[in-house]
Amino acid sequence: MVQEYITRNWAYPVAFRLNLNKARSGNLQAMDKEKERFLNLVNSFAEPPKAIITDSQAMDIMWRWVPDNINLTTFSIIMINYMSRGRLNLFVKGLEAFKRLKEEDKILIVEACNHSRIAEDIGTVQIPNYLQKRIPGITIEHNFGREFYDNDRIKEYKLIIHCGGCMITSQKLSARIRDLINIGVPFTNYGLVLSYMQGEEALKKVLKIWE
Repeated sequence: MVQEYITRNWAYPVAFRLNLNKARSGNLQAMDKEKERFLNLVNSFAEPPKAIITDSQAMDIMWRWVPDNINLTTFSIIMINYMSRGRLNLFVKGLEAFKRLKEEDKILIVEACNHSRIAEDIGTVQIPNYLQKRIPGITIEHNFGREFYDNDRIKEYKLIIHCGGCMITSQKLSARIRDLINIGVPFTNYGLVLSYMQGEEALKKVLKIWE
């Protein structure tokens, strides 16, 4: 979808596969070689790319490697903005809830599909691990699939962390947003959380392009 949108707007997408195993290896030679391979592509264009769009899971590397003169964002952030009809600001605002979370609070991770999950799955492994290290004793629950919990149950949670929403309609996502606003439960997005996990500078970097 992103590539189609870029092409339709008279620009052209270039795909690149980063070897994350080498980038995270801890072997300085391997890491430098992978970074060089990435930057060789970036610097090969007559003009710098307008933006680099990354898998949210690669933010630990990309926010440090992407030059400051090139915009950076993630597919999940793009998707939630698209599916929510331009209401990314509401999901960004939801990040403020992290400052208020405490032991025994409940968080709901919402994934609108039932894909096969791998060892380093975002919703069931990466985000829960981060939250449990940051706030020991916090309770994390999941809502998978296209059906959403009713409002009486949603009220139990101090924060909702939602996927990109690509497997539900904009109308269904809008209904979820409306209900969460009405009952006063903050909500945010996978891509935003994975950027937030890397620190304030990383978050600023992925949001700069959205002004």
